[in-house]
Amino acid sequence: MNISDTKNTLNKDNSNYLFEKITEEIELKNSLPFSRFMEIVLYDDKFGYYKTKKNIFGQQGDFQTAPNLSPLFAQAFINDFVNIFNHSKKNILEIGAGNGNFCLQLLRKFREDQIEFDQYCILESSEYLIEESKKYLKSHLHADDYEKVNWILDIPQNYEGIIFLNEFFDALPTNIYQKKENALYQKAVSIKDDELDWLMIKDSNEEIINSNFFSHLSNGYTFEFSPMYQSWAHKIKGRLKKGALIIVDYGFHDREFFHHDRYEGTLMCYFKQHSNQNPFINLGQQDISCHVNFSYLNNLLNDSFDLAGYVTQANYLINAGILDLIKSIDPASELFAKVSSELNLLLSPAEMGELVKVIAYTKELDMHLAGFKSYDRAHLL
Repeated sequence: MNISDTKNTLNKDNSNYLFEKITEEIELKNSLPFSRFMEIVLYDDKFGYYKTKKNIFGQQGDFQTAPNLSPLFAQAFINDFVNIFNHSKKNILEIGAGNGNFCLQLLRKFREDQIEFDQYCILESSEYLIEESKKYLKSHLHADDYEKVNWILDIPQNYEGIIFLNEFFDALPTNIYQKKENALYQKAVSIKDDELDWLMIKDSNEEIINSNFFSHLSNGYTFEFSPMYQSWAHKIKGRLKKGALIIVDYGFHDREFFHHDRYEGTLMCYFKQHSNQNPFINLGQQDISCHVNFSYLNNLLNDSFDLAGYVTQANYLINAGILDLIKSIDPASELFAKVSSELNLLLSPAEMGELVKVIAYTKELDMHLAGFKSYDRAHLL
């Protein structure tokens, strides 16, 4: 048996374990909310995707994230971060830091530009990613900077500084619903002919039924609604005493999120740089995500924070000065060609530029963030 065969066998064993775990819960309850299914296949301590999967990010992984595409992504946030530091404590807390690339590129630029910071905290649930990022950052950061990086289990009480989340909310376990016969149904997970399948269950979720959008949906319309948005918003509101919250993620405001073009919802799975819409295959081996409803997220946060702005990733990065970062590079050089290609992925409407949004909030700060100075779409939320 060669190495590839061994790997395939292990992947099959992992998927079998997760399938059996899901099946046992379904047998007890007849069905599972999709959020529970997603929690098992992504976050199971033994074989969950984010707990054990290697090579998640980058060209050799299942999907790309902006910090892995270009160091300019992290560096573009520096002007706003420094501005926030001038009004609050010089702390950064990154939730869901993945392999640590955002931290690495940011702190390297801090050292280059002689920018002082107090602590960089990382809140990550995956023990595997924690260990990998510790090794990665220790080997690539200046020792003095690495000493200021701490891995924590929860958001500290009375936290002051910046809370940063990149592609975090789109990976939270979510339930899936469908409007059918003018009523609300939940698309739960069940077993049919010894395989995972959907089961439609009538639902009485009053928050959805009484919402502004539900009555306008056509019958058959499918959409996602995560119960974990509330818990995370509540926690952040209760812990951030002074500073800023910056969220970067794939998503839309209400009118875009519930557009007819998204009649089948936004659920997507990613495996080896290819996407599909079948969450019941590659258990524990593929990522599952749903686009963020920023209008709903804003409704959960805006009673405690001041909305700083809501823009596309392209607009934020350009507003924040990402183009200034390449002025010193010779346009005729190979480096310039490489950086230009990376920038295209970050800024192009056909890539991340339009689909990814940046939303930010401040608390007890009298200031404006440069990333939102033009093309702010906050009025659409």
